[in-house]
Amino acid sequence: MATEQQVPVIVARFVEHQSGFASLTTEDGQWVIQNTVEAISLFVEAVKNRAKTVAGYFRRLGLSVTIPVTTGKRTIAGARKVFTGYIDSDFTNWGLDVPGEAKPETKVEALELTKDGTFKDFFTSLGDLDKLVMTDDQIIWVVENRSDLLIMDGNANFFLKKVNGEFFVALVNRRGGGLRVEAWLLSSDYVWSAVYRLRVVVPQVLCVVPQS
Repeated sequence: MATEQQVPVIVARFVEHQSGFASLTTEDGQWVIQNTVEAISLFVEAVKNRAKTVAGYFRRLGLSVTIPVTTGKRTIAGARKVFTGYIDSDFTNWGLDVPGEAKPETKVEALELTKDGTFKDFFTSLGDLDKLVMTDDQIIWVVENRSDLLIMDGNANFFLKKVNGEFFVALVNRRGGGLRVEAWLLSSDYVWSAVYRLRVVVPQVLCVVPQS
């Protein structure tokens, strides 16, 4: 059970982050007001079962960072000083070489793949895909400033992109001393093996991923 000291801290954290409740519909918000005890019970049960409800594709590494405000102007296809080893021509061929939207500060987290699967398998296991998308500018910032979030032994790191309503994956790795980046379709049926400790970097959401 939570200690007497923890309970007021938990309540204070809810107050501190009360803006998170804004995503509730008016109907859901009213239900919580009228059924507070039941709502708390649902929250408690969700926390208790957080390691059981994930599809089992990832483990947390304790690696996160807050990306500062970005303008969205930089593109992967144009980042030749960053990706010196290789930039996949499909970033241009598929029309992905377009500026993204400006983004506020965004906390992102690195997760390690623990179960074989396709992109669609393991990204959808984390929830709403739209909440996992990063802009090229944000991806470039992580690669430039926080390489500790990435596995850099030749294996792959994945970032989810969305352009014109379609999802893509940017694959980043290092081979021969140079950083490389490839463009993949989220719908690709290629099965990635967890034995290589592959990573994804996604905006930190309330995804239920077991701790390592």
